[in-house]
Amino acid sequence: MASIKLGPLETFRFANGFIAAHRDGCVCPLCGKPASESDHVFGRGTVNSLVKEHWALRMTLCRKCHYQKHHGAGFNRIEQVLILREINDHFLGSDEYRATVGSINQDLREEIVCLTQDAESFIEDWLVKND
Repeated sequence: MASIKLGPLETFRFANGFIAAHRDGCVCPLCGKPASESDHVFGRGTVNSLVKEHWALRMTLCRKCHYQKHHGAGFNRIEQVLILREINDHFLGSDEYRATVGSINQDLREEIVCLTQDAESFIEDWLVKND
């Protein structure tokens, strides 16, 4: 069986999606249904802006909520960001967080941990500007 070699950006995106799915328990935090899609709450990151790929700025959503976010009227983004902040606060410092992040390659883990504070600041700054 052939293996797929991921580049640094793809590896970073995959690892952070994995952490977000563990944090959310594969359940949509907006409606409680099983989650199947990874939402970049503030848009996708690029090589020059990895913070938007960070798990703390992603949320696993069910297909219906993800569709409504991008295509539906009446989606409350401020509510989504407030929920994201709450679940991040609960997850950070937990044994589950340490175990999940601890299962990742050390170099990648260090990069993720270093960006955690930037991601938290991004949420707070966004809320100040949009509240």
